[in-house]
Amino acid sequence: MPVNILIVSDIFGLNDSTDFISQFLSSLGHIKVFDPYETQKMHFSDEQQAYDYFTSIGGVNNYADKLICSLQLGEVVDFAIGFSVGGSALWQISSVMQKPLIKRQMCFYPNQVRHMTHLSPQCATTVLLPQSEQHFCVQTLAKNIQNKALVDVSFVEALHGFMNESSQYFNAVARQAWLDKIKDTVQGKN
Repeated sequence: MPVNILIVSDIFGLNDSTDFISQFLSSLGHIKVFDPYETQKMHFSDEQQAYDYFTSIGGVNNYADKLICSLQLGEVVDFAIGFSVGGSALWQISSVMQKPLIKRQMCFYPNQVRHMTHLSPQCATTVLLPQSEQHFCVQTLAKNIQNKALVDVSFVEALHGFMNESSQYFNAVARQAWLDKIKDTVQGKN
């Protein structure tokens, strides 16, 4: 049975990586990609330029507000996947949903969650943390959220951005391994 899958992009928005991931998962059902730039493809020269622009248009709180408005207009999402600020936005909105809009979510390197540890998602949530982060201790974040109901925390043998070709830390092998795991998870194989 086809499922509704939502991909919530990072600060780079729509790019070759979101296209690749969407295509890879397309056999599972309906794929929707949500990005901070209202489907306009941006062409940032580097991560700093992307970050500066993203913060200039409201940052993660604004992104989460737009995401929840979009979700309230559509069908319930069976499986959501968020990358970086996308994962942080999922964490934020899934903690305050008035009605279930997402059944299950996977948040890749959602570093802003460190500022939202008081929130608790209301759907099954897998948080995937990188080996390390430049600005904070990932082990401390894991400790602060791992005992929450519905939350599972795992560490990935890669760095923040490994799923995105636009990131300096892109890792094709790790991306493929996690795409295979996502597919298995959606199909109920693990």
